[in-house]
Amino acid sequence: ALLRSEDHWNTRKNQWLEQFGNVQLLNNSRESVGGMLEQCSPETKRLVAPMLKYKVVEVFMMDAAQKAIELGIPFESHLETEDSRETLCDFRRTADSAGDRGMEDLYRAWEFRNTRALSDEKDKKDREIRLKGGVVATMEELKDAMNEAARCKQEGVIEWNKGNVEDALSSWRQAHKALYPVRAPDTHPEEGKARGELHLAVLKNLAQAAIKIGNWNEALEAADMAVRLDDDDHKAWFRKACALEGLGRLKEVAKCLAKVDAIAVGRPDRDRIERDTQAKRERIQALTARDDVSQKRMLQGGVKRAIFSEERETKAITQDQNRGPELISHKVSVVNVDDSTRKRLTKEATVDLLRELQEAYRDSGFRKQVKKLAQDVNDQGEFIAYLNKVALPVQKPVLERFGFDGNDVGVAEMRRAVMDHTMAKDSDPKL
Repeated sequence: ALLRSEDHWNTRKNQWLEQFGNVQLLNNSRESVGGMLEQCSPETKRLVAPMLKYKVVEVFMMDAAQKAIELGIPFESHLETEDSRETLCDFRRTADSAGDRGMEDLYRAWEFRNTRALSDEKDKKDREIRLKGGVVATMEELKDAMNEAARCKQEGVIEWNKGNVEDALSSWRQAHKALYPVRAPDTHPEEGKARGELHLAVLKNLAQAAIKIGNWNEALEAADMAVRLDDDDHKAWFRKACALEGLGRLKEVAKCLAKVDAIAVGRPDRDRIERDTQAKRERIQALTARDDVSQKRMLQGGVKRAIFSEERETKAITQDQNRGPELISHKVSVVNVDDSTRKRLTKEATVDLLRELQEAYRDSGFRKQVKKLAQDVNDQGEFIAYLNKVALPVQKPVLERFGFDGNDVGVAEMRRAVMDHTMAKDSDPKL
């Protein structure tokens, strides 16, 4: 808990510093933007001048000035291009129809989108570092990283033994975060081996905890990194198989299980390992058979019957179904949204949000997870409860781009914002 608290406040401090820098930049640029606007046509000045009080317009103007410099053209020429003009007209329509609140929403959407782009760039660099096995560190840096990782790993084990899965996962994430950016110099093979063994143990623990709470993508990433560190670790391959099953990628599970069986040859615990892989194969075969049954009945009886009919399973599949996921609908609490303070969207923003969600739901991994839910869960209430949980990671980036929190409260507020334009008396039928 202390570790997460320190990490939280470090993140907040960086955000405050970044915000302070942005404020300084805006203050320094406000006068220059106003001066450049004087060079534009009277029509453009009439369009833009009343909106200069809005942050999103200031930011757009500053960006336009920077692009004009990069293109080597006058500011006024760039500002009066068709694209720039269309954006400014959109701003004006929003300001006229939704006022200060609408313009603030636009700014928040821009801010989240920009933050997301920076985060994606950082993630890309982090992935490159991970693929390289980290950058060469000094021996002092390596020692510090390994000490921190060992401490976090042990904290995770303690929390795991207490049954605190999420706390354990958080600690193992910190251990991984400490280790992946660094590696030992080639002149110190023993230290490199020790670092690799520690990282492998952390990654296997991380994958196990992520599997436990259904974070399948995180589990798969951790397991993938583990098998890259040690291609002969049967636990890493088995956890990769479990993560792939959770993602609905059933055809890929067989290769992982075959690798586990090959590694088990000659081991004293071979019989136990092969019992585990055989049990997993039988489960995958049952799921595949169930998928075939579901597909057939879907064609014959429609999507609803294919998902919720009690008659869709054979006897063998019904027996396996009894070992399905635990019931969670009784744990779901209703999120209350304060109508006076909740976030609202303009009609244009609502259209954009719905389009982005529609695109996000096309993700093949998400669709496979939904398909697997349809196989595993028969009760409609339970299906919806699990579906909301599975959908949140897909919804989160879209929610944040439009200024909502990336959690259940954000989902509830987003739904209410959409209903403003779909359920009202003057709602647009197209929405």
